[in-house]
Amino acid sequence: MVGMGFGCFVGFIRRGGFGDALLDFMYSLRNYFDVFMHRLGLFDLTMEKGSGLIKELLSRSRFNEPFFMLINIMEAHSPYLPSDLGDDLYNSVIADWILNRGVDVDVVNALRLRYGLHAGFAVERAIEIVHDLSRYLDNTLFIVTSDHGELLGDGGLGHGYFLRNGLLRVPFWVRWPGWFRVPRQLDRS
Repeated sequence: MVGMGFGCFVGFIRRGGFGDALLDFMYSLRNYFDVFMHRLGLFDLTMEKGSGLIKELLSRSRFNEPFFMLINIMEAHSPYLPSDLGDDLYNSVIADWILNRGVDVDVVNALRLRYGLHAGFAVERAIEIVHDLSRYLDNTLFIVTSDHGELLGDGGLGHGYFLRNGLLRVPFWVRWPGWFRVPRQLDRS
Protein backbone atom coordinates (compact mmCIF):
# COMPACT_ATOMS: atom_id res chain seq x y z
CA MET A 1 0.00 0.00 0.00
CA VAL A 2 2.87 2.35 0.81
CA GLY A 3 4.48 1.52 -2.53
CA MET A 4 1.26 2.28 -4.40
CA GLY A 5 0.89 5.61 -2.59
CA PHE A 6 4.50 6.49 -3.33
CA GLY A 7 4.05 5.61 -7.02
CA CYS A 8 0.99 7.85 -7.19
CA PHE A 9 2.97 10.63 -5.47
CA VAL A 10 5.83 10.34 -7.99
CA GLY A 11 3.31 10.28 -10.88
CA PHE A 12 1.74 13.54 -9.68
CA ILE A 13 5.18 15.16 -9.38
CA ARG A 14 6.18 14.07 -12.91
CA ARG A 15 3.01 15.62 -14.33
CA GLY A 16 3.78 18.87 -12.55
CA GLY A 17 1.05 18.45 -9.96
CA PHE A 18 3.08 19.03 -6.81
CA GLY A 19 0.01 20.31 -4.97
CA ASP A 20 -1.95 17.19 -5.93
CA ALA A 21 0.99 15.00 -4.90
CA LEU A 22 1.19 16.70 -1.53
CA LEU A 23 -2.56 16.33 -0.97
CA ASP A 24 -2.38 12.64 -1.91
CA PHE A 25 0.54 12.14 0.48
CA MET A 26 -1.28 13.94 3.32
CA TYR A 27 -4.45 11.93 2.68
CA SER A 28 -2.43 8.67 2.78
CA LEU A 29 -0.77 9.66 6.05
CA ARG A 30 -4.14 10.50 7.54
CA ASN A 31 -5.50 7.10 6.48
CA TYR A 32 -2.57 5.29 8.12
CA PHE A 33 -3.08 7.33 11.28
CA ASP A 34 -6.83 6.56 11.30
CA VAL A 35 -6.15 2.81 10.92
CA PHE A 36 -3.60 2.97 13.74
CA MET A 37 -6.08 4.80 16.02
CA HIS A 38 -8.80 2.28 15.07
CA ARG A 39 -6.57 -0.64 16.08
CA LEU A 40 -5.95 1.06 19.42
CA GLY A 41 -9.71 1.38 19.89
CA LEU A 42 -9.56 5.20 19.87
CA PHE A 43 -11.30 5.76 16.52
CA ASP A 44 -14.03 3.79 14.76
CA LEU A 45 -13.17 3.58 11.08
CA THR A 46 -16.51 1.91 10.40
CA MET A 47 -18.34 5.14 11.29
CA GLU A 48 -16.26 7.79 9.52
CA LYS A 49 -16.11 6.98 5.82
CA GLY A 50 -15.39 10.35 4.27
CA SER A 51 -18.00 12.85 5.39
CA GLY A 52 -15.48 14.45 7.75
CA LEU A 53 -13.24 15.20 4.77
CA ILE A 54 -16.25 16.62 2.90
CA LYS A 55 -16.95 18.93 5.83
CA GLU A 56 -13.30 20.06 5.87
CA LEU A 57 -13.41 20.77 2.14
CA LEU A 58 -16.64 22.75 2.45
CA SER A 59 -15.30 24.82 5.35
CA ARG A 60 -12.43 26.02 3.12
CA SER A 61 -14.47 26.52 -0.07
CA ARG A 62 -16.29 29.59 -1.33
CA PHE A 63 -18.59 29.35 -4.34
CA ASN A 64 -19.28 32.54 -6.27
CA GLU A 65 -20.97 30.95 -9.28
CA PRO A 66 -23.84 28.48 -9.54
CA PHE A 67 -22.53 24.98 -9.00
CA PHE A 68 -23.54 21.34 -9.01
CA MET A 69 -22.35 19.22 -6.13
CA LEU A 70 -23.04 15.55 -5.52
CA ILE A 71 -22.03 14.29 -2.10
CA ASN A 72 -22.27 10.57 -1.45
CA ILE A 73 -22.30 10.03 2.30
CA MET A 74 -21.06 6.47 2.80
CA GLU A 75 -21.43 6.30 6.58
CA ALA A 76 -24.54 4.07 6.36
CA HIS A 77 -22.66 1.48 4.25
CA SER A 78 -20.74 -1.54 5.43
CA PRO A 79 -18.43 -2.31 7.13
CA TYR A 80 -20.55 -2.02 10.26
CA LEU A 81 -18.60 -4.00 12.82
CA PRO A 82 -15.32 -2.54 14.14
CA SER A 83 -13.80 -6.05 14.10
CA ASP A 84 -14.76 -6.57 10.42
CA LEU A 85 -13.03 -3.76 8.51
CA GLY A 86 -12.58 -5.94 5.43
CA ASP A 87 -16.30 -6.88 5.39
CA ASP A 88 -15.36 -10.58 5.50
CA LEU A 89 -17.94 -11.48 8.16
CA TYR A 90 -20.64 -9.30 6.54
CA ASN A 91 -20.02 -10.81 3.10
CA SER A 92 -19.93 -14.40 4.41
CA VAL A 93 -23.30 -13.93 6.16
CA ILE A 94 -24.83 -12.63 2.93
CA ALA A 95 -23.23 -15.45 0.90
CA ASP A 96 -24.60 -18.04 3.35
CA TRP A 97 -28.07 -16.52 3.00
CA ILE A 98 -27.89 -16.46 -0.82
CA LEU A 99 -26.74 -20.09 -0.92
CA ASN A 100 -29.46 -21.16 1.57
CA ARG A 101 -26.92 -22.30 4.16
CA GLY A 102 -28.71 -20.46 6.96
CA VAL A 103 -27.46 -17.38 8.77
CA ASP A 104 -25.80 -16.68 12.07
CA VAL A 105 -28.59 -14.87 13.93
CA ASP A 106 -26.15 -13.30 16.40
CA VAL A 107 -24.17 -11.72 13.57
CA VAL A 108 -27.35 -10.47 11.85
CA ASN A 109 -28.52 -8.92 15.14
CA ALA A 110 -25.12 -7.24 15.63
CA LEU A 111 -25.32 -5.89 12.06
CA ARG A 112 -28.85 -4.56 12.70
CA LEU A 113 -27.72 -2.75 15.82
CA ARG A 114 -24.70 -1.20 14.13
CA TYR A 115 -26.66 -0.31 10.96
CA GLY A 116 -28.99 1.85 13.05
CA LEU A 117 -26.00 3.67 14.52
CA HIS A 118 -24.48 4.15 11.07
CA ALA A 119 -27.73 5.38 9.52
CA GLY A 120 -28.20 7.85 12.38
CA PHE A 121 -24.62 9.09 11.97
CA ALA A 122 -25.15 9.49 8.20
CA VAL A 123 -28.27 11.61 8.84
CA GLU A 124 -26.36 13.76 11.36
CA ARG A 125 -23.58 14.30 8.82
CA ALA A 126 -26.05 15.15 6.05
CA ILE A 127 -27.64 17.80 8.29
CA GLU A 128 -24.19 19.18 9.18
CA ILE A 129 -23.24 19.39 5.50
CA VAL A 130 -26.48 21.18 4.60
CA HIS A 131 -25.79 23.55 7.51
CA ASP A 132 -22.24 24.13 6.20
CA LEU A 133 -23.76 25.06 2.83
CA SER A 134 -26.55 27.20 4.36
CA ARG A 135 -25.12 30.45 3.00
CA TYR A 136 -26.04 29.14 -0.47
CA LEU A 137 -29.60 28.02 0.40
CA ASP A 138 -31.38 30.99 -1.19
CA ASN A 139 -29.77 30.36 -4.59
CA THR A 140 -29.53 26.59 -4.62
CA LEU A 141 -31.74 23.59 -5.20
CA PHE A 142 -30.78 21.09 -2.49
CA ILE A 143 -31.71 17.43 -2.76
CA VAL A 144 -30.62 15.06 -0.02
CA THR A 145 -31.33 11.36 -0.52
CA SER A 146 -29.70 7.94 -0.41
CA ASP A 147 -28.89 5.32 -3.00
CA HIS A 148 -30.51 2.44 -1.08
CA GLY A 149 -31.29 1.03 2.33
CA GLU A 150 -30.03 -2.23 3.77
CA LEU A 151 -31.82 -5.51 4.36
CA LEU A 152 -30.73 -7.22 7.54
CA GLY A 153 -33.11 -10.14 7.73
CA ASP A 154 -36.27 -8.21 6.87
CA GLY A 155 -36.92 -9.71 3.46
CA GLY A 156 -33.35 -10.69 2.75
CA LEU A 157 -29.81 -9.64 3.54
CA GLY A 158 -27.64 -6.94 2.01
CA HIS A 159 -28.79 -5.11 -1.08
CA GLY A 160 -28.97 -6.11 -4.70
CA TYR A 161 -31.12 -6.06 -7.77
CA PHE A 162 -34.46 -6.62 -6.07
CA LEU A 163 -37.09 -4.33 -4.58
CA ARG A 164 -37.96 -4.45 -0.89
CA ASN A 165 -39.20 -1.76 1.48
CA GLY A 166 -35.97 -1.84 3.47
CA LEU A 167 -34.07 -0.92 0.32
CA LEU A 168 -36.53 1.63 -1.07
CA ARG A 169 -37.47 3.62 2.04
CA VAL A 170 -34.64 6.15 2.15
CA PRO A 171 -34.55 9.81 3.15
CA PHE A 172 -35.56 12.32 0.49
CA TRP A 173 -35.41 16.03 1.28
CA VAL A 174 -35.76 18.88 -1.21
CA ARG A 175 -35.19 22.55 -0.50
CA TRP A 176 -36.03 24.89 -3.36
CA PRO A 177 -34.19 28.18 -3.95
CA GLY A 178 -35.89 31.17 -2.34
CA TRP A 179 -36.71 32.76 -5.73
CA PHE A 180 -38.23 29.59 -7.23
CA ARG A 181 -41.97 28.96 -7.26
CA VAL A 182 -42.37 25.46 -5.86
CA PRO A 183 -44.48 23.17 -8.05
CA ARG A 184 -47.77 22.18 -6.51
CA GLN A 185 -48.08 18.70 -5.14
CA LEU A 186 -50.59 16.30 -6.58
CA ASP A 187 -52.62 14.00 -4.37
CA ARG A 188 -52.55 10.64 -6.10
CA SER A 189 -54.43 8.64 -3.49
